[in-house]
Amino acid sequence: VKDKAFTLIELLVVVAIIGILAAVGVVAYNGYTGAAKVNAAKTNHTNMVKKVSLIIQQCNLDGSVSMMSKWGNKTVFNINCYPNKFTFFSDYLINDMYNSSRWDNPYRAGQNNALQPGWCTNAASGGGGNVGFVWINGRDSMDHVTVCTCTKKPCGSSDILENKIYID
Repeated sequence: VKDKAFTLIELLVVVAIIGILAAVGVVAYNGYTGAAKVNAAKTNHTNMVKKVSLIIQQCNLDGSVSMMSKWGNKTVFNINCYPNKFTFFSDYLINDMYNSSRWDNPYRAGQNNALQPGWCTNAASGGGGNVGFVWINGRDSMDHVTVCTCTKKPCGSSDILENKIYID
């Protein structure tokens, strides 16, 4: 009578092969998700720059825009862009970006990724704790708004995206 069961050696070989395949798969998956987070951070940055540019253009055309005026306040107001552009861009615009941001931080699920006030040095500081956030600063200049994002952890100088959007 012949046994039809697997030997212990055969089972160990199969388990070893499955372990090797799992290890290779985990490494590949981690690389894939890491690249996806970098791309999501870059896309969030680009979308935020476009939104800020659009609001600035609307301000130049109409003199006022509808936006959320206070940090954490979800009430929409019609905000006059003038006579004080500095207050508009340092407070109202940045608060609206935070309150209405539709882009979660890819490195911290469920967390809004627009922050204020922010300088590009903030994006790189914190040992990578600021990675994925979009920093919006309208306080350092009367003629532009700066948008910065650290796209990768740890954040090096080549991993920071910075755009200046000039105010007419």
